[in-house]
Amino acid sequence: MRICVYSKNLFKTLTLIITAMVKHVWLVLALALLSTLLSTPLNVYASPFELAYDDGDFDYAWSDFYPSGAAVKFNPPALPWRITSVVFYGLALEKGGNMLFTLEIRDRGFTLVYTEQYATFQFFESGTFGWARIPLPNLTVNGEFYVCIYPCFSLGATQLWIGVDDDPPVSNRSLLVDREEGRIVKTWDEKSGRPRNFMIRVEGAQAVSVASIGVSSIRIGEQGVEVRLNIASSQPIVNVEGILRHGLTWDPCPITLEDNAYVARLPGPGNLTVNVKTMDATFGATINIQVEVWKAYLELRKRVGMLEESNQTLTSLVQELSWRVMELNNSVVELNALNKVLEERWLNALNQVQTLNETLVTVRSEAEALKDENNWLRITGIIFATLAVFTLLVTLGLSRLRKTRRGEEAGE
Repeated sequence: MRICVYSKNLFKTLTLIITAMVKHVWLVLALALLSTLLSTPLNVYASPFELAYDDGDFDYAWSDFYPSGAAVKFNPPALPWRITSVVFYGLALEKGGNMLFTLEIRDRGFTLVYTEQYATFQFFESGTFGWARIPLPNLTVNGEFYVCIYPCFSLGATQLWIGVDDDPPVSNRSLLVDREEGRIVKTWDEKSGRPRNFMIRVEGAQAVSVASIGVSSIRIGEQGVEVRLNIASSQPIVNVEGILRHGLTWDPCPITLEDNAYVARLPGPGNLTVNVKTMDATFGATINIQVEVWKAYLELRKRVGMLEESNQTLTSLVQELSWRVMELNNSVVELNALNKVLEERWLNALNQVQTLNETLVTVRSEAEALKDENNWLRITGIIFATLAVFTLLVTLGLSRLRKTRRGEEAGE
């Protein structure tokens, strides 16, 4: 019994010694590895590195109608980070019709930096689950970012389903997003009704190039919106591309180099996504040309048009008033001339009136004289008439008297 006890004690002692030695060896190895890591420069992500938050085991599939999509938020292990490809697990069912799905990369503020559409059966065989690897043009980010996939589900057309890992732990990084509104609708975390991890991953490496995209000026005119960009890069710029979203459409927007500045011309308001490509990276940024600014410009333009119309009306009125002033001036000149003529005629009339007055006085004098003469002639006439009558009466009396005497003489 003692031997067994001793042997047991000896065995325990040896076990403790061996365990301590193993721990010491592991401690020495850990210290050596730590010293190696500390002495190595921080370029450990120079080779492609995969970021994943699912366990790789498929539990079920998810899909939804456009504009809903699945998204995963990623934190790169180093900055800046160059995304070389997006990898996701899914299933495609061929039913004809639309066969495109949309991929987006958005920055930490959920601002769009990259978007593209891909053919579903470029990456999947109908009815077969599998991993799809979508190469990207070395898209570079400077912080956490989002990968969004919009399956564009349809009942009567081709369907794309995205794989979901439903096993714990839940990463709290899977999201439901809306492409048209450009926002996060819901976060699927441990508090959600059905926690899930979308099986969406990215491959990438630490980037070397660094670029910045800024706006120097925005001008709104009759031809649309002119945006001048300040683009700086540590590496030579190979190409600059733009995509304009206005309403429900996404159209290419050419960006040209003019006078050492990149210029984009937009037909109207919207979101302009700019992608700058260098030899080893692609940088993206989205510029929002607000509808309110455009409305304010249109309102201002309308007011300017109204002012121009009012100005034209006022100009016409001024011209008409000028013509009327000229006519009035001409009329005033004519009236002055006529006034002079009338003054002369008035003076002549006054002279004639004076002459007529003088003549009237003379005529009146003559009339008075003639009146006096007429009165004398009347009196004289009356006298002569009276004398004539008297003479006639006397003559008649004498004649009768003679006849009477003759008769008397004859009667004797």
